[in-house]
Formats: sequence, structure tokens, C-alpha cells
Amino acid sequence: MPPYYDSMLGKLIVIGADRPAALARSAAALAACADITGISTTVPFHRDLLRHPDFTRGEIHTGWVDEAFGL
Repeated sequence: MPPYYDSMLGKLIVIGADRPAALARSAAALAACADITGISTTVPFHRDLLRHPDFTRGEIHTGWVDEAFGL
């Protein structure tokens, strides 16, 4: 992508009756993104995020990504 474009080309927003339902919808939507080619995306990271037990329980904080994923 040329540098003068916004780095956020898309955003995923989901809603569900509860957290597990919203997480399931998120996983389904990310699975539909499997065919994106040509540019790097954060889809694989977000798939990993949805599978992390702390995240699914909602036990996260502002430094959690660094702690959980070693970033």
C-alpha cells in the first residue's frame, strides 16, 4: 500500500446476545477474511486473540497484549 493511505482499510464490528455469541461471530467473520491477498493483515493475530482463554473470559487490561503475546 502506498504510504499516503490510512493504514486501517477496514474494521470488524460484531454484536451478540452475550460475549460468547459476539466472539463466535467475530471468529466467523475472521474466517471469511481468509482470501485476503496482496497486503499484510492483522487477521491471524485477531484469530489467535479470540482463542486465548484470558480474552474469551474478558480478563484483559491495557498491557495484556504485550504480556500474553510477548510484543
